Amino acid sequence: LQTPITCKNVDETTNKNGKIMHCTYQRVEAGGQNWFTKFLLTELDGEDILIGFPWLKKVNPIINWKDKKLPNSKPTI
Repeated sequence: LQTPITCKNVDETTNKNGKIMHCTYQRVEAGGQNWFTKFLLTELDGEDILIGFPWLKKVNPIINWKDKKLPNSKPTI
């Protein structure tokens, strides 16, 4: 990244791993849809990925909130 980004946790505290310095662009496929998406890279203790509300709003995927899954899909990156 040209300008590092301060990484905030879900509770708005600053992430202990410091600023985000790198990103990658990857194709994501889920629910019969495809996107080319920018991923910001940082350490998320115990988590593989954190999807933000702006992305969810833009993509508007069908989500099974009870099972915490995208129905009828196996997301691939």
